[in-house]
Amino acid sequence: MDHFVQPLPSAPASGAFPVLNDPSYPFASERQIGWQQAVVAFYVTSGVFWLVLASLFWWLNTAQAMAPNAWYAFPDVPWLTYGRVFPAFTNAFVFGWASLTGLGVAFYFLGRLSRLSWQWGVLLATAGLIWDLVLALGLWHILGGGSTGRELLEIHPSIACGFFLAAGLVSVWLLVEFWAHRNAVGYVSLWYLLAAVLAFLWVFSTGEILINIWRTGGAAQPAIQSWYVNGIHQLWLVPLALAVTYFLIPEGTDRPVYSRRLSLLGFWGYTGLAAWAGLSSFLGGPFPAWMSTVTIVANVLLLIPVLCLCVNFHFMLKGQGRAVGSNLSLRFVTTGFFLFVAAAFWTALVSFRSVDSILHFTLAMAARSSLLIAGFVSFTLSGAVYYVLPRLLRRAWLSPLLVSLHFWFAVIGLGLLLAAEVIGGMVQGFGLADPKVDFAAITDLLQPFLLVQVIAVGLLFVAHVLLAISVGLFLVFRVRERHPAAVPEARVVTRAEVPVA
Repeated sequence: MDHFVQPLPSAPASGAFPVLNDPSYPFASERQIGWQQAVVAFYVTSGVFWLVLASLFWWLNTAQAMAPNAWYAFPDVPWLTYGRVFPAFTNAFVFGWASLTGLGVAFYFLGRLSRLSWQWGVLLATAGLIWDLVLALGLWHILGGGSTGRELLEIHPSIACGFFLAAGLVSVWLLVEFWAHRNAVGYVSLWYLLAAVLAFLWVFSTGEILINIWRTGGAAQPAIQSWYVNGIHQLWLVPLALAVTYFLIPEGTDRPVYSRRLSLLGFWGYTGLAAWAGLSSFLGGPFPAWMSTVTIVANVLLLIPVLCLCVNFHFMLKGQGRAVGSNLSLRFVTTGFFLFVAAAFWTALVSFRSVDSILHFTLAMAARSSLLIAGFVSFTLSGAVYYVLPRLLRRAWLSPLLVSLHFWFAVIGLGLLLAAEVIGGMVQGFGLADPKVDFAAITDLLQPFLLVQVIAVGLLFVAHVLLAISVGLFLVFRVRERHPAAVPEARVVTRAEVPVA
């Protein structure tokens, strides 16, 4: 067991790393503090806006799947047909909520774990404006019928190149800051944050060039497409969420990272294997057998680094039930990590050919994305928002009740959604595998599960609206903390995640 408690050279003797507006921070100035507050708040509020819009699209496409001719499905409105609403939902959720909020909270945690001057904060502000503009134009293009028809590449490359430009500006800022101040990458959170940014540049540029620009054809196109979607999910969004988890769990429990060796094994094991698990959507397709086998093996072996993460977080959370119950940020993050573990086991299970042959073309395959993106990533980023904004702007949440309601609506909504997808997928899969069962009968059997999906996504939409209301009230009304119960956290801890270098 390795308990590394040595601080970075710039940290105070107590071992706690200072926040930017702490007098002990060597680069603290009003201008730099202002840049940090403005940039992080802009990214987070932009992400929350896209979350509400994405949730609205999500509810609409689930309603269309249940009753495509109903009045509330807008069957006579070309801009709101299923083929346009669904890609609008996925792009707004992934590139809007998850990406922008992930970057925003990452900038805050970078300020906590590294020496950053923020003298070039204008680069981050410009990157955020470009990202928002590209996403808005891209969604307009998709809803107008200009989608390319390729998952998470629906935005035309002439518009989508703005994402690469924005990510490039963020990368330049990181390189300049880390080089100028000789920052050591000694925190586990920093490993995942830096790996996520580099992976996005690699995965996004590869997908755009090979599929949308060079228009690779034949069987290679779906293989690259599946690898790209897997890369966006598992090499970009998941590391961002794991970085938040590795910060907030040690911070919330006031305990150091349990084991350096497990942290290293978890990081290198996950980043090394996740890139090979990209053909899950096309198992059994017209590809060489070795490609499918590699994907299956990678998905199963990914359980090893996931279990390493489990052991690390288990010992940090051991005996901390009261802290998790009273600290809503920690509750969101802990719940999100359990969903991540469930997603890893579910992905490994459905990767086996015998299981995939039953469940491949069913609702059950959507459970993986629900667990990983709508579950782990979204829950973790929500917890990060509730943690970051009060400390960034030095004010309290106006209504902790809204925060608690957000959590329970999200938990119940996601639970219903997963139950509908898994159970409905099994019913659908066994029905499709039985030649004696008529296809119309299978469709009738699915109607109750589709209805539960509509209700579940509606609850998630309400949860996300509550998050938006909380953030809006927080920014409009300046509420000073008068009592620990005024904010979701029961206390403000002083120990940040300890370095493990």
